[in-house]
Amino acid sequence: MLEDNSEFEAMERERKLTIIRQHQLNSKEQGDLNTLKAAFAGMDAELKMELMRNGKFMGILQKEQTQSPADMMWLLDVVMRRFVKLAKRLHSFNELSPGGKLSLLKAAMMDLLTLRG
Repeated sequence: MLEDNSEFEAMERERKLTIIRQHQLNSKEQGDLNTLKAAFAGMDAELKMELMRNGKFMGILQKEQTQSPADMMWLLDVVMRRFVKLAKRLHSFNELSPGGKLSLLKAAMMDLLTLRG
């Protein structure tokens, strides 16, 4: 019975992957994807430059060095600044009121830090 269940799960996974592979983006979805790609463009280069200015943090990111509380605060600062820069590059975010932007960033920051941690 266990083998039947695992075979069923494998077949179901394959079916879902086939559906995903066959999905074609419509023009709105493609436009949204292009907007996100443009927002992310250059973000990695900015992070690498920031890390090069503080060379010791490369070892921390690669988990080769221990992390002090000050190191963690610096990394959190970099991640939060990067997230805000990304948000500012999104047209929909810029249409929000200043209070709406702040509320959205506050609400999303904990989720972001949880995911990135």
